[in-house]
Amino acid sequence: MDKLANKGAHENITLLEVDRLLIALVTVTYDLLSLTPPPAEVPIEPHLSEIYKFIETIDKDRGNEE
Repeated sequence: MDKLANKGAHENITLLEVDRLLIALVTVTYDLLSLTPPPAEVPIEPHLSEIYKFIETIDKDRGNEE
């Protein structure tokens, strides 16, 4: 695979060789991603400020209705 990838920088590669490289890339990516299990919980800390804003908006809307 390394020889074929380097060939693209110095020679013309065929469509079949491009397909082989893409399939190899997808396979390696899948293998690397499957090495670790997905997290059991999704972290919400990055979104907390927006969640608080949303809750405050709902509270304000409820206060205006009463």
